[in-house]
Amino acid sequence: MSLREKLGLKLLHQLDPERAHGLSIQALKLGLAPLHGGPVQRARLETSMGGIALHNPVGLAAGYDKNAEALAPMAKAGFGFLEVGAATPRPQPGNPKPRLFRLTKDQAVINRFGFNNQGIAEIAARLAQNPTAIPRGLNLGANKDSADRADDFGQVLTQAAAHIDFATVNISSPNTEKLRDLQGKAALEDLLGRVNAANANLTNPLPIFLKIAPDLTDAEIQDIADLARAAGLAAIICTNTTLDRDGLASAQRQETGGLSGRPLFEKSTHSGQNAPGHTGRDRSGGRGWYWIGTGRLCENHGRGLRRANLFGHGLPGSILGAAHCKWPGSAFGPGWP
Repeated sequence: MSLREKLGLKLLHQLDPERAHGLSIQALKLGLAPLHGGPVQRARLETSMGGIALHNPVGLAAGYDKNAEALAPMAKAGFGFLEVGAATPRPQPGNPKPRLFRLTKDQAVINRFGFNNQGIAEIAARLAQNPTAIPRGLNLGANKDSADRADDFGQVLTQAAAHIDFATVNISSPNTEKLRDLQGKAALEDLLGRVNAANANLTNPLPIFLKIAPDLTDAEIQDIADLARAAGLAAIICTNTTLDRDGLASAQRQETGGLSGRPLFEKSTHSGQNAPGHTGRDRSGGRGWYWIGTGRLCENHGRGLRRANLFGHGLPGSILGAAHCKWPGSAFGPGWP
C-alpha cells in the first residue's frame, strides 16, 4: 500500500464508517484515488467464471458500489470483475442509521444496511451509460415490503440484463427480515425456477450465480447445491456476512447485522469447500462447477479456492497485492476492509 493510500485510509478511519464509505465513492468519481489503470494482468492469473473470461480472479463484491456510481474508476482499480448492487425493483432507504460499525480489534465490520439503493431504474441507466472493459454483474435483491419477493428478482434481472455479464441471486443478506427463508428447499426451488424463466425470456440469457449464507449446516449446503445444479446455475458465491459473534473482542461486537472481515474466513471457506463436493463437480480446476469465495488477500493460499469477491472497503493497493500471492493455478486472495 502506498503512502498516499495509507494516509487516505487513516483519514477515512477518523470518520463515521458510512460517511467514509460515501466519501470513498465520491473520491473515485472525482479521480482523487490512485488507480492501477486497468485489471491486474499476469498470464498465471487468467481464468474464467461461468463462461466469462477474466484477466484475474479477484473481483469487487456487491455492497460497495450499491448504485453503480463508480463503474469507470473501479474498472481501473485492478479488479478482474465487478459486482454492483444489491438492486431492488423500487428505491428503498434501508435500515435506520447508524448501520455500519468498525470492529478494529477483530479486523471486521458489522453492517445492517438493509438493501438501501436507488432502485433498478436508476442503476440500470448508469450501467447502460458506463460500459467497462472488464465483466460486471448485478446483485439481485427484493424490496422489504414486497408482496412477492421471488418475483422481484426476475424484475431486476429483466431491467438490467442488457448491460451486465452475470447476475447474482442474493437470498443470504441477514439485514432484510425473512430474506434468508428463501434458502429453504421449497422456496429456493420456486425462486430459481422463476429467475430461470425470466432469464430464458432474455435475448441473451446470462450466467446466474447464487449467494449463500455462511451460517448454514452441511445438510443445508447440500440441499442448496443440489438445487443450484438442477437449475443450471453457473456458480455459488460463498458467502455473505455472518450472524455469528464467537471470539470477537471489539466493543461493538453485539451490534445487530452481518459480520464480515477476518472472522468470516473459516466459515466462508468451509461453505465453499463443501459446495463443490456436494454438486459432484470438479473443485480443483478445469471445467465444471464454479464457486466464488470471500476472505483475505493471500490468506486463502492452498485452500483450493478459485474466484474471489473482495468484501469490504479496501483501497486499490489491496487489489494490486493479489498479483504477488503465490496461488496454485487460479486460486485467489481477497482483502479485508
